Amino acid sequence: MAVYKTIIILTLMASVGFCLLTISRVLAYNRRYHLPESKYTKVFRFLQKEHVAVIYAVAIAIQVVTTTWFLIIL
Repeated sequence: MAVYKTIIILTLMASVGFCLLTISRVLAYNRRYHLPESKYTKVFRFLQKEHVAVIYAVAIAIQVVTTTWFLIIL
């Protein structure tokens, strides 16, 4: 069971690390290149790239909470 928990924790850490890397790259891109938003540059014509990044970060946060809860009750 220890190997299983270790694999789950490593996967969770990789997910959080990739999320932080993605958020930092979006912020660096925004600082360097200003993109004027229009209805043609948005996802589904109403989501900006920052919104997508926030949704991604919230999804990773939910994954961290549920996985931690799962590992505690295991």
